[in-house]
Amino acid sequence: MAMEVNMTQTKKTTRNLELAFREAGFDIADAIGDDVCVRLGKGHLLEVRPVSAGHGRPQELHNVTSLYDGAPVAATFVAARFTTGALDILRKRGANYLDDGHFVFQSADPFISIHQDRAVREESKPATRTALGGKTGIAVQEMLLNEQEWWRVTELALKAGVAAGTAQAALTRLQETGLAEAEGAGPNKRRRLVDRAALLERWVQDAVRERETLVSAYIQAQGPVELARRVTERLSEAGIEHAVTGACAALLVAPYVTDVRRCEVWVDAGVSEGAILRALGTTRVEKGGNVTVLQARTDSPLYARKAVEDVRVANSVRLYADLLQDPRRGEEQAGFLRETVLKI
Repeated sequence: MAMEVNMTQTKKTTRNLELAFREAGFDIADAIGDDVCVRLGKGHLLEVRPVSAGHGRPQELHNVTSLYDGAPVAATFVAARFTTGALDILRKRGANYLDDGHFVFQSADPFISIHQDRAVREESKPATRTALGGKTGIAVQEMLLNEQEWWRVTELALKAGVAAGTAQAALTRLQETGLAEAEGAGPNKRRRLVDRAALLERWVQDAVRERETLVSAYIQAQGPVELARRVTERLSEAGIEHAVTGACAALLVAPYVTDVRRCEVWVDAGVSEGAILRALGTTRVEKGGNVTVLQARTDSPLYARKAVEDVRVANSVRLYADLLQDPRRGEEQAGFLRETVLKI
């Protein structure tokens, strides 16, 4: 009986699996449909089915692995990067899987055992690295948050609240790196994003470099949401511009089952540590803090913040970038935010 699969098995997924087998020293025959055919010598072929696991989150994995329980087909689950929780599921099931960091494939008959760490392949880039942080990053955030298709320089500058030169630099850089395409010339020239997902991941690389811890502190509160509210209330009363981020903010924007023990908050680039501590009504702590105050060289992390349940929260793309830096299942929470809120 033919098996119905809900996940689209793209040609890209098939090519990635073929490449992984070649890296492991196997020859590949012509594909049968979307399946990969591995040459085993003496004319024998092993047919392997690549199965897309979406963004590599546990729930996405559950949705597809259940379809292959007991199936007479060698399936390999493929994602750009599996989260820690998803990897735990794959390993417990003894499943075959492939992502940017690992290729694990085992077959009893015929016997094959592959367990390789894979170096992430760098795409060709211009000699000069394209920076998308700081003020330029504000324009990029606006394009990621806004579903508008085509952008003119003046239009982007107005919506993002940046200088026309900054908007021009952002659009030019995106076009130079193949993340945007252009049409027209002069004042009528406009550009559109060709791969929002790739741009998000590219911007995140610069966004995380902006993270610098100004101070850690402790505030008494009953639960993370109350803690976030107290942080916002005290900083607001002191007139300090800020945006709560990380897992604490994610509880308000896209609740996900996880253990939240710390509230991260971005503050104005020009405010001092002393002013922050006075506003929070607490002192610096080296250990045991539940509030981490972050500060960048510009106010890019505060862009497009919003009020959610009396808490001033960072915008969703900034929140996504910060969640990825949280070692306590933040990667999975980031994936959930991306799927349910960003939808990129």
